[in-house]
Amino acid sequence: MRVAVILESELHAGGGFQQELSTACLLARQQGAHDFVFYATNQQTVRVLKEKHVLVSFLAMRSLSNRFRGLARRMGVKDVSIAPFERILLRDRIDLVYFLAPSGIASHLRRLNYVITVWDQCHRDHPEFPEVNFDGQFERREDVYMVTLPKAVAVLVDAPLSKENLVRRYGCDAQRVHVASFLPSIDIKNSSEVDIKKKYGVTGKYIFYPAQFWAHKNHVYILDGLKILRGQHGLGIEAVFTGSDKKNLQFVLSYAQKLGLKDAVHYVGFVPNEDMASFYRQAIALVMPTYFGPTNIPPLEAFALGCPVCYSDLPGLRDQVGDAAFLMDLKDPGSLARHVVTILNDRDIVRQKISKGKTIAAGWTEDDYWNVLKGIFDEYAVKQHCWKDQADRSGA
Repeated sequence: MRVAVILESELHAGGGFQQELSTACLLARQQGAHDFVFYATNQQTVRVLKEKHVLVSFLAMRSLSNRFRGLARRMGVKDVSIAPFERILLRDRIDLVYFLAPSGIASHLRRLNYVITVWDQCHRDHPEFPEVNFDGQFERREDVYMVTLPKAVAVLVDAPLSKENLVRRYGCDAQRVHVASFLPSIDIKNSSEVDIKKKYGVTGKYIFYPAQFWAHKNHVYILDGLKILRGQHGLGIEAVFTGSDKKNLQFVLSYAQKLGLKDAVHYVGFVPNEDMASFYRQAIALVMPTYFGPTNIPPLEAFALGCPVCYSDLPGLRDQVGDAAFLMDLKDPGSLARHVVTILNDRDIVRQKISKGKTIAAGWTEDDYWNVLKGIFDEYAVKQHCWKDQADRSGA
């Protein structure tokens, strides 16, 4: 069976891109179980995949059809024409389409079935945040989910809580929703060591937070914690932030200056993948006070590399890390300060947390992820045999 694998995230999307890249490389290593054909909607992703020796085709955005056609169909305007991008897939004798991210273009498919991925439902979990609410963002997300999920052959989610919420909120059939937890970035264990302090101008001990500058990432919580560490504990701990600006960077930097922490905050922008492992290894801890989940990739990477983790004490998120992380009360930045003091002074507790984290990291592997995907593809191949000979891939 020929499966089209669609990558739509851009390199600077951070964790989303890394998850798509990890999945694509995993599938490329499984060629033969099924025939995987890769398509990317931006040229940068094409270049990255080719560097990983993954054969990929560029799918130009102009081939993805008019984005408003799905909306027109929901309003009762009949449209049964085949979109240009689907014609490309049919030409390539595709049997099933696998979207590695939430995708509105799935709604334009007329002749092909699809599997779709849902990373999160945070516009429902925390609708207060501007990035999932303002300027029609909430409505756009709802439109995509309401139209694409009911028709999907299968839906992939990151955690049991995500499955539960998806079934409850969008009426999905539970048997079609499959849990496949995130994987660490594929390069995280294979990079050489870099002197972070020398290369990036960090002068002292630091906590590390790799995250895009969205409001929900809650960088200001870390700043409040650093202020407490200075004022109450006499510790001049620094913070290193990596990631792209998503309209909240200036607010965070201005707040740091207001607190007198300008020299303690190092914003190093979007950094190369080969440096990420060194950021973790040389940090006091990964500190991730995000509101969004229920799972995230950085704790998995930190666990794998033996870096202590401070993580949000929120439903779902705490389930991802169990007692392997120091859980932070997001209403009390003093809890972060107390955890940092513990990490610096109690090596026994830190060793116990690191050991538990490595156990979690080892408990979900690429083989586990592949087994979920293989089950979906194998079952679809059996059903497709009812109307299509596996040897006949003409797309007609």
